Amino acid sequence: MDITGANPDRIQLAMERFLQGVDSIELDHVCVAIWRGHLEISVASQWLPENVTEQTARADFAHAKQIFEHVADLNSEFRRRVATLPRRYRVVNDYGNGSVALCYLEGDSDNVGTGFFSHQMSRAA
Repeated sequence: MDITGANPDRIQLAMERFLQGVDSIELDHVCVAIWRGHLEISVASQWLPENVTEQTARADFAHAKQIFEHVADLNSEFRRRVATLPRRYRVVNDYGNGSVALCYLEGDSDNVGTGFFSHQMSRAA
């Protein structure tokens, strides 16, 4: 459920649906979901896939982490529930009908793992 620009009632509903396992939460191009026991935090890249570099990916990861912390600050039950889940941050190319992971960070690691476009990332980095 997208909470970008939402009123407090819609935010509360989104939190309830997330905590019930019914929906993900999206804010400012960042999607937070629980998938197979992991917390998946995906951010839509502002770059075309062929232009994504480690530097642009790190900027996208920083944005995703900032948005995630903001969402967690909105609801103490949300923060408590996700605190122990393993996290994976993904930069994705959202092409409208779906998305493709371009690269990822596992947990609090600083090592950028490459996804579908690893050959472009390694050349551009």
